Amino acid sequence: MDRDPRAHETGPSYQVVTYTAITDGRAWEELARRLQRGDLRRWLRGLDELGHDVSSKLLTPLHWSPIEEIDLAAVPIDGREHERTLVMENAGWPSVPLDDYTEFWNRDYCVPLTQGNVWYEVTASFQSAFGTGLRPDAILWQKLFDNEKLMELFAQGDENVERSPRPGSFIEKARQFRDQWQSKLLRIAPWSPLY
Repeated sequence: MDRDPRAHETGPSYQVVTYTAITDGRAWEELARRLQRGDLRRWLRGLDELGHDVSSKLLTPLHWSPIEEIDLAAVPIDGREHERTLVMENAGWPSVPLDDYTEFWNRDYCVPLTQGNVWYEVTASFQSAFGTGLRPDAILWQKLFDNEKLMELFAQGDENVERSPRPGSFIEKARQFRDQWQSKLLRIAPWSPLY
């Protein structure tokens, strides 16, 4: 797991993560043309002036993702606001075939999670589309429901990190499937249509 021990505001600047939903390859091509040569080109140029480092990739939902298909016509676009929510975004780069890794996630993490009393739930899971990204990866979103529990974990600091995981634990098993992973705590914008 990537861990950065630097104090607040002494390291990399704040990050903005944006997910844009599209229906299919044709819609992606139309969006790309509008951004490169069409009516959204000026907007994209302004956006480019705000950032220092930008990376992107095309994602597809996993077959077992709670969000496998979205009725985009039903997604509100009127800017209505909602309570702020937190999502843990976990990304993993497997050292095995991507299908083996994502099936492990589902079998050993997501399914057992639905059988316990937990303070978070998996709301979506994706994989990078073929040929996109630097290497195959998968992303898991977990919506957090109990901020007090989260604060308890933060307060524990390094005591909460499993340096020598218990045999048979998820962390120990995960090391057989991946060589790198990263977790981010994301605060969903109050105007985001999906939260």
